[in-house]
Amino acid sequence: PLGLASQETVVVLSAVGNAVTDAYSLVKKASLVYSHPHFRILVSKARSSHEAHSLFENMARVSHQRGLARLEWAGFVPLDENLRQASRLYQPVEGLFPHSAAAKAYREIAHNILSWTGSGEHGNAIEPFVSRLLALSQAMNPQAIYA
Repeated sequence: PLGLASQETVVVLSAVGNAVTDAYSLVKKASLVYSHPHFRILVSKARSSHEAHSLFENMARVSHQRGLARLEWAGFVPLDENLRQASRLYQPVEGLFPHSAAAKAYREIAHNILSWTGSGEHGNAIEPFVSRLLALSQAMNPQAIYA
């Protein structure tokens, strides 16, 4: 619940296994239980841009049809053996394999984040965060956290 008080909430949707179901469940719960209206979806481990966009579009369509949160595209990181290797070594892929497809994707995503509404604004960003956090804590149902 603490993460829902932030200006932006990004759900990483892995293109493998039950991760799609898990990501949808997270969006559904946050939408219904915590009234969170908006998420950005980052697709990881996609075999292609087409697969990533297809996963996002399906999830966004279902979310819209069921009256859940609005989903917005955040980008995708391709399935990349260099990313697996960097993960095994507990190192950022950008440092070990800066020319890899995954590193290039992360740079593009980082660049795009700067243009998101609210990103890079100067001033006191703590006040809106605390206001959202207090509102969220008042609406929170402790039993829903363990559901």
